[in-house]
Amino acid sequence: MLFLESGDVSEKSNENAMFIMKEIFAFAYSIVDKFGVDIAICIPKEDFYFHSQDVRSSTCPFIGGPFWMLSESQKSHCLRLAKDAKIGRLTVFVGAGISIPSGAPSWGGLLEQLAIKAGMGEEDRELLMKLDYMDQPTILAEELGADFKPAIAEILKGSSRYTPAHALLKALKSPAVTTNYDDLYEQAGFSCFQNIPTLPWDSRKLIEKGHAKANSLLKLHGCINHPDRIILSRKDYMRFPDTSQALRGRLHSLFLTSEILFCGFSMTDDNVHKVIDDVRKVLYEDGKPTGHKLGTILSMTENKMFNRLWDQDFHLQAFGKSWGDNPSWFHDCFLDCMVSSSVGEK
Repeated sequence: MLFLESGDVSEKSNENAMFIMKEIFAFAYSIVDKFGVDIAICIPKEDFYFHSQDVRSSTCPFIGGPFWMLSESQKSHCLRLAKDAKIGRLTVFVGAGISIPSGAPSWGGLLEQLAIKAGMGEEDRELLMKLDYMDQPTILAEELGADFKPAIAEILKGSSRYTPAHALLKALKSPAVTTNYDDLYEQAGFSCFQNIPTLPWDSRKLIEKGHAKANSLLKLHGCINHPDRIILSRKDYMRFPDTSQALRGRLHSLFLTSEILFCGFSMTDDNVHKVIDDVRKVLYEDGKPTGHKLGTILSMTENKMFNRLWDQDFHLQAFGKSWGDNPSWFHDCFLDCMVSSSVGEK
């Protein structure tokens, strides 16, 4: 991985900076072509990142350009989403699937680690695992007491690093939503000198800066930096409408005024289902879709039953028939193409 730091070129003329980038890209492409490897060139400074997209295309030796691996249909989706992002009409929904490749535990993995932290024996842990995922936290909360939610934050903090997907999505500067507790999306922004306000905690900052919609992250189920607000148990979910109605209202507004891009989200969260159904009631005529899609769902592997469930509401894009097709690579290439097509001043 090559890092082009802003300080390396900030004192040089634009001409020299472009020359340096051309040399780096040409060298990187020669290695890629020779050894068949991936190389990530990380450019924290925004203006050089913008310029690098032209250099990337002009130096690419592959037929079809930098995104030769994507189908024409996938490229068309990228351009559509990029256009929405550029005019402020896109909202990104970041799910757990984006964080798991970083080393963050799955929901089941998190519960298991909490059980171990609570000192539960192997037999009790096996019995616990037979309960529903939303019922297990009730027992764990009894075992850990006041340490329960801080323990969640402790497990997640420092256990992972943001992924390329986090870095690419935050580059859109679109409003984002997540049910994740981790702060990987924020870390990706910080690595490029961007402070991403998180809602509800930074809501006043958005108003003060005059950016009430863009470049923010709505954390529906809490955050490791505010563990007392973490939603994990069935009781937490049942009380969500009472304790977090304003957050649901924010999500309603985003669904009504922008396209939602779901990334790494399984579409199984009841709170999100409720919002989608509320929006259907407002937008659909006589309960039937009008042809207008609410957004786009990116899935790693194709599932025809999943498609039947959601194709009337969303554009659907899968990246492989099975995991043997290396869908995660195509997924990140898709995000890269979308972001590359959207860069520039909004």
